[in-house]
Amino acid sequence: FQAQVIDDMTKTLMAGGQIHILDGEEARNTGVISGYIKSRHITGMSISMALGLSLLNNCDVDMEYMMLGGEKLTSFRRTPTRIYNGYGPTEFTVTSSFHLVNQEKDRDIPIGRPVPNTWSFICDENGYPVPDGEIGEICLVGPQLALGYFGQEEKTKKAFVNIPFNSSQNSS
Repeated sequence: FQAQVIDDMTKTLMAGGQIHILDGEEARNTGVISGYIKSRHITGMSISMALGLSLLNNCDVDMEYMMLGGEKLTSFRRTPTRIYNGYGPTEFTVTSSFHLVNQEKDRDIPIGRPVPNTWSFICDENGYPVPDGEIGEICLVGPQLALGYFGQEEKTKKAFVNIPFNSSQNSS
């Protein structure tokens, strides 16, 4: 968990952003968070789905964008803020794909397209891509993919596999 937090903070800072940390109950109070955003002129954020939806549905948040992730994105009150649905497992350093939500049209919101410099495939049980519309398992490839589960060799062997058509990179 700590390594993930440090990685997220590093990416934000390298992109010229700032990190704001609220303590205890402040971090769970949407009124406090909304006021904090306004008072500091915060223009965008990445936030958990539950807290982000609570902010969107209960507060007037004036930001350019909000990236929500961690759970399936459900309906929310329309807002001028651009909403991105972020998807990805922790093993992929959290976000593997994103979708800019069309607030007027999107109902069943997709996980979107892979983040830059990564690939997502839907594969069969042998690790080969399935035809469009077929059911399979998502396989993720990219430089931010973890090397495995620390001290859990069997779990690592099961989840982190080489995909036959791209054996130069591991996937999860």
